[in-house]
Amino acid sequence: VGIGTTGPGAKLSINGGLHVGGDSDPGDNNALIDGTLAVTGAVALTSTLTLTATASPTGAGAGAVGQIAWDTAYLYICTATNDWRRVALTDF
Repeated sequence: VGIGTTGPGAKLSINGGLHVGGDSDPGDNNALIDGTLAVTGAVALTSTLTLTATASPTGAGAGAVGQIAWDTAYLYICTATNDWRRVALTDF
């Protein structure tokens, strides 16, 4: 099936933006997902990964295993339910 293309090269080919769970325009050749994206298997990036800054969690703040947060001073990783570890961010 081709959307925005007359010669799809895959079972589903989309030429343009894709927005799942909303109506706004994600921009040309971008994907925007409102909600949770679950991936089984590896994720390979050919460019950059950008994480949006979040509120700094406390050591026992609400969190799920594997959750990552950051601010200007630390990178935080939730290692168990509501149990955070942090590493300082320094210039190099």
